[in-house]
Amino acid sequence: LGYSKEELLALSIPDIMAPESIDSVLEDFSRLKQKGEISGEYVFRKKNGSFFDMSVDAVKIPDDMYLGFTKDITERKQAEKELIASEAKYRMLMDNASDAIGICDIDGTILEINRQMGRLTGYSKEELIGRKFSTLLPKSVAGKTLKSFKNVIEKGSSSPFEGAVSRKDGVEVPTEVTSSRVEYEGRQAVQSSIRDITARKIGRAHV
Repeated sequence: LGYSKEELLALSIPDIMAPESIDSVLEDFSRLKQKGEISGEYVFRKKNGSFFDMSVDAVKIPDDMYLGFTKDITERKQAEKELIASEAKYRMLMDNASDAIGICDIDGTILEINRQMGRLTGYSKEELIGRKFSTLLPKSVAGKTLKSFKNVIEKGSSSPFEGAVSRKDGVEVPTEVTSSRVEYEGRQAVQSSIRDITARKIGRAHV
C-alpha cells in the first residue's frame, strides 16, 4: 500500500479502498463481526493513488480484534481480463467468418460452432452442441471424413478435402473441409473449417 505502520493505524477501511469496493467491503466487515470470518476480493488504493486487486481472508479473534490475511492478485486479475478479451475476440472472429467452423473433442462430440455452421446445417447451436459430428455426414463421405478426422488427431492437421453435410431438412450440401488439432478449454480438440462449394460443383457441371 505504501503507507507506514503509523499512517495505516490512522486510516479507516474506506481510506484504502477503491470507490467501487467500499460498499462491498463494509458489508463484508459487518458480516465478519456477525459470523466471525469472511473471504473476498477487493480493489485497494495505494498511497500514491494507484489501484490493485487483493484477496482477503479475515477472522474474528478475542477482544473484538480481527486478523486478516491478504494476497496481491493483480496479475491473476489482469490475466483473467486478458483471457475474457481474447475469448471475446475469438468469438467475434468465429462468428464473422464466411466459412462454417466447428470444434469437436477427440471423440467427435461437437463442443462449439459459429453462426455460419447453423446456417449451413439448418440446426441451432443448442441442437448441435453435444452431438456427434458424424451424424451430420452422408454415408457417401462418412468413411473418408472419419479417416481424415483420425489423421488430424494423430498428425495435427489435414489437407483440404471435399466432403458433404446432411442438412436438417435432408438436403446434402457439398463442402470443402480443412481441419487442425487445437487445444480447447484445456483439452485436445479438432477445429474444422467447412466451406459450401455448391456453386463450384454447379460450375464444374457446366464446363
